[in-house]
Amino acid sequence: MTVVICLANKILATKPNNLLLIKASSAKVLIKMSDDFVKIYYRNTDDVTCRILVLDKENNIIQDELSEYSSDGKHIADVVFAPDHITIIGMRQYTENGFKDFRRIGNELVLTQIQTNEWLEPEQKAKVSFYNANGDLVFYDIFEKDDDCGMVIVGSFDKNDTQFFWDDSPDEVKLLQSYSDY
Repeated sequence: MTVVICLANKILATKPNNLLLIKASSAKVLIKMSDDFVKIYYRNTDDVTCRILVLDKENNIIQDELSEYSSDGKHIADVVFAPDHITIIGMRQYTENGFKDFRRIGNELVLTQIQTNEWLEPEQKAKVSFYNANGDLVFYDIFEKDDDCGMVIVGSFDKNDTQFFWDDSPDEVKLLQSYSDY
């Protein structure tokens, strides 16, 4: 953690669940420690995460993720770099109603999945659909508004509209690859 601590001028809080929050000038740094790796979240003055650094237990860089925003604050993309800081190993490109994920396969970035969001009943019920690289529906989730905690998932359904639970999800669902492993 020396890399982070030397950037910081004040520790704001430590939490018992392996979280450490540090203030570095006007930005914040949140450190989350797990058994296998450490994730460092760098947040800007608006408390928006703009970089995520993943380290192994020996503080070697596993991956470095940067977020790109437009001048009006719209999230455009998340780009994941290999430890060499040059090679792009994954990318999430945000669209008007979801995102597209890409992973490095060989020497090129290849589309791995697409997610779309739509309101079934405005502000009350939503559908989040996941598609494979060919654009074929793999599964979707339905969310409904709960007055106490916001939007909550009410079910996950495969392409044939059969409900499933994550611990017993179809193989096709498990094969979808996100842009990042962490």
